[in-house]
Amino acid sequence: MVRIQIQLEEEQAKRLRQIAREQGLSMSELVRQSVDSLFRSQGMLNREELNCVSFEVMRRSRLTRAFAFDRHFAEQGFQQIP
Repeated sequence: MVRIQIQLEEEQAKRLRQIAREQGLSMSELVRQSVDSLFRSQGMLNREELNCVSFEVMRRSRLTRAFAFDRHFAEQGFQQIP
């Protein structure tokens, strides 16, 4: 993870703190979830979602080898290159 600093309006911080308390989550976790939600709404996938799409496309295309450094390809039964 990367540590960043953000500035919120007073009311935003108050509401975020309240929601975090109610859900038993840290404020950081709520911000991470919100960023992921924003990415999904913009059509952007996280790494796990992107991998799942890649695996499915490769299976449907009957591809067996992938130029990838991500161990998940081998775990899914694809031959990794290099």
